[in-house]
Amino acid sequence: MGPGVSVQSIETLLSEILSTLKTAQQRNKLWSIEDLVAYFQTSRSTVSRKIVCRPDFPVAIRIDGGVPRWKPSEVERWAERQREKRPGDKN
Repeated sequence: MGPGVSVQSIETLLSEILSTLKTAQQRNKLWSIEDLVAYFQTSRSTVSRKIVCRPDFPVAIRIDGGVPRWKPSEVERWAERQREKRPGDKN
């Protein structure tokens, strides 16, 4: 260790790096139906019957015919587009 570098500062830096890596890993994770249920705070039935079946909802990714998964960023963008317009809104 060089002068002025403490074990505590190295531990703090490593902790910050680990936290950043975990966040990046979560962002790259594909969402399952259960993740959609948690995100939309509704039932599995509602997600299946009223959300993922919509023609404008992001297309699921199926690897080797497996269970459907979605990119979080696509789902979040879709959800933002569903926001109700207020009277007088220009968009």
